[in-house]
Amino acid sequence: MSSVEVLAPVRLETRFVPPDLRDDGVNEWMLRLRVYPDEFSIRRSLAPPTSDELDRLTEVVARMFAVPALPEADAFASFSSAVGAGRAHGLWRAHVVPDGAGGLTVDRTGEADHVPFSVHGPAGLPDRLQVWLIHADGTRQLAATLMLDLVAIGDDLDLAQFDDPPTLAAGQLPETWWLSYRRAVEVGRTR
Repeated sequence: MSSVEVLAPVRLETRFVPPDLRDDGVNEWMLRLRVYPDEFSIRRSLAPPTSDELDRLTEVVARMFAVPALPEADAFASFSSAVGAGRAHGLWRAHVVPDGAGGLTVDRTGEADHVPFSVHGPAGLPDRLQVWLIHADGTRQLAATLMLDLVAIGDDLDLAQFDDPPTLAAGQLPETWWLSYRRAVEVGRTR
């Protein structure tokens, strides 16, 4: 029986390949292992606020100083129910500012027409990852050391490549480490 001892900041995907499907001529079963960064280890930037988001934020901040006053926790809860808790937290911290008269106002700097999704690469991934096998008798065996190409992993996370890939045939997707085993091997070479 096997056990996995540590997954964070990654998750694992395994596939067993029978000898007749291997393309390297070896007549043995092969275990393919792909290591994915977990969602919490992907850095994201706060996308610019939309007009609708700032309008909603302005409404709830104004209600905090209306009569009767809406408590700040209730104002935040109302705003987060409209845009999601994580987004609400980021927008509240970045755009709710003192108004100079003892109250609060909403800074509309950076307002955008839409919210683009962007990713800024993996965070917290080591430059190498060891893969250990733990046998039924408890003995451990170092199976491989993956030398991660953190720059290439981050480049593949650039979702702009999906917008208009000019060199790909219709319906073909860009080759990324989460879609292609060959590409996954390139960004995580074994040593």
